[in-house]
Amino acid sequence: HLEGLNIGLKFGCGIQAMRQEADGVVSVFQDGSEVKAEIVALCLGVRSTVGYLDPAEIELGRAIRVNRRMETDLRGLFAAGDVTGKPYQYIKAAGEGCVAAYSVYEYLKKSS
Repeated sequence: HLEGLNIGLKFGCGIQAMRQEADGVVSVFQDGSEVKAEIVALCLGVRSTVGYLDPAEIELGRAIRVNRRMETDLRGLFAAGDVTGKPYQYIKAAGEGCVAAYSVYEYLKKSS
């Protein structure tokens, strides 16, 4: 069903790097494969992992910095949950996930 919507999923793979290009975000995976997309949603485990992001392209501290719409400095990249910092609680992650999902919807609506 998601393939008909042009949505791709990758499971069990680590991200090595991400870079902004004029027409989207390129994710480089640890196996060397690359995927270009208008938006990227990362679903990671319970530990924040930000080492694959380039501090020159996205504002980082101990977590990924986002605005109230869960947008990062990298156009088309949204973050929510533990990667955005404390408190590390499921309810915070769920709430931020809802905000991020709606923001992605709005982003895609403007892009099309």
